[in-house]
Amino acid sequence: MKSASVEITNKQTSQNAPLEYFLTQMRTKKILPWVKDKRVLDFGCGLHYSTLKAMGPHCQSAVGFDISFPKDLIVTKEGFRLVKSLDLCGSEKFDCVTSLACFEHLTSEELIDNLHKLADITTRDAHIVGTVPRPSAKPVLEFLSYKLHLIDESQIRDHKVYYDRISLGAVLSKSPWYIAEYSTFQFGFNSLFVFRKKQHDKATSQPNYPSIQ
Repeated sequence: MKSASVEITNKQTSQNAPLEYFLTQMRTKKILPWVKDKRVLDFGCGLHYSTLKAMGPHCQSAVGFDISFPKDLIVTKEGFRLVKSLDLCGSEKFDCVTSLACFEHLTSEELIDNLHKLADITTRDAHIVGTVPRPSAKPVLEFLSYKLHLIDESQIRDHKVYYDRISLGAVLSKSPWYIAEYSTFQFGFNSLFVFRKKQHDKATSQPNYPSIQ
């Protein structure tokens, strides 16, 4: 059953600390095989939309979504459409949704609601690929942020949930998606996941997806 719509308060976080660009580049490299020649939505792309710019040349098309944008619709100098609501994505159906270091900024209820919305604007064979820090990363990230100031404090203070495979699975059990693949990296502090739609008929031929292992 679809959850009731959950309102997410507009917020502003930044990515200006020394490690931010480096961490974004590391995460982006991991998902490039998944976006090749796909119509991609970058969920939670951020005000600088760094991942969108990096993966744009590999995609058939790419749109960025983030509730922090000052306008409903922005067209960038690179030609990307940036929207602050999923309702503004238009009639296009996406083949792939990317979401790097974003789900931790959502409560479980907010994540469930958005997973339902993403199911509505994606194709039947679509996948969601992204990263989310695991619970063990919380003290490490807080130390790097609050003590060493290598990661922006606004990012870490806005974290709602540190998801592992079990907690992600619990959320997805209330959504149209399931965990197709899951692995950890960065000494087990971070995770890479791939979700696919439950409605997809597994008996039919699968698209030629890459493997995260």
